[in-house]
Amino acid sequence: MVLINSLALVETLMDSKRWAEMFPCMIAGAGIIDIIARGADGTKDGTLQLMYTEVQVLTPFVPIRQLKFLRFYKQHTKGLWSVVDVSIDINREGHLVEHSEYEEGVIQFLCRPLVRPGWGFGAWRWFANLQRQCECLSILMSTAEIAEGPSGIGPDGRKSFLALARHCMMYNFSSGVCVSSLRKWDKLCVEGVPEDLRVLTRKSRDEPGEPTGIVLSAATSIWLPTTKQRLFGFLSNQRMRNHWDILLINGQTQGITHIFKGHDAGNCVSILHYDGGNPADDPIILLQETRNDASGSLVVYTPLDLHSVNMVMGCADSSMVVVLPSVFAIHPDDHTCHRTTSNYNEESNFNETAGGCILTVGFQILINNQPNNNISVESVETVSKLITCTIQKINVAIQET
Repeated sequence: MVLINSLALVETLMDSKRWAEMFPCMIAGAGIIDIIARGADGTKDGTLQLMYTEVQVLTPFVPIRQLKFLRFYKQHTKGLWSVVDVSIDINREGHLVEHSEYEEGVIQFLCRPLVRPGWGFGAWRWFANLQRQCECLSILMSTAEIAEGPSGIGPDGRKSFLALARHCMMYNFSSGVCVSSLRKWDKLCVEGVPEDLRVLTRKSRDEPGEPTGIVLSAATSIWLPTTKQRLFGFLSNQRMRNHWDILLINGQTQGITHIFKGHDAGNCVSILHYDGGNPADDPIILLQETRNDASGSLVVYTPLDLHSVNMVMGCADSSMVVVLPSVFAIHPDDHTCHRTTSNYNEESNFNETAGGCILTVGFQILINNQPNNNISVESVETVSKLITCTIQKINVAIQET
């Protein structure tokens, strides 16, 4: 069951931008190459499009898949549609959603279970994301109160924070984990940095929503001996943040407001405030988005300065707010998970036996505000130590809690 009518879903699939926005964690980019046939009498029935897309699993160890395919729309009766995708790539068989070849040798052993059974690119993951996203849109368009906490932020301010989370965070963070053709990154190889830590860099100059200077991205994936749901609960809990966040380890993080995007409290945009106990210190505000469904979980966050917070609360253009989001992406280990019903997003219908999950950690940091400067080895080593230490603290904390 999906909370969207059939025509609205068809219109979303026909528009490459809206389609990518419906699956922001799965689609790195998409576009329409050509419209081969248009529907009869101005309708959508019989439309045939030639499209391309880049699909991703949020880990640096699974390469992005670039696909070209035909998408055909057929209306059978009122309210009943079929949409069929057929790959036209040479040496590729099957269709976009479920059956497509992949080269196992380029995927690290840790992440091969994500692609072997169709988990990472399969229909189950597409449908789980679609269910969650449609529920989110239904909640946000309703008149029900969606915020919690004594924030003093009005409805327009909440919508502005949601727009910032959607347009800036969900796209900016994934490009640093999965390298697509839409954003140029240069790979760094530095002696002493672990081989399983991918370090990328890019130079940003006067781009909306990004700081000017040299941005460094570091990402890796590891297996942890805990369930996806337990790890997500730990990382998304603001009260547990000082157990793993090295930069905020000596104080407490409090929630200013929580804007819920579904019936599952795990789908939420939060505004957090860090109190280090010293009144002389500048306040630290974090914007955090969490997403949770049976196919995986996300915790994405970015620091904001007070000027940016005031801009967003004043309903200014959120795309101009500078963000450098970091991410935790949690994938269930396919060997320890199974579904019990066709409702993909009810936690009670998704069992995780004692086993593990795959955690991807990705940090983006501005290491120099002069884009023409050189990158120092010390900067790379510092970020490497930061991500390594964070993973160690998470591993210790989940075994103690």
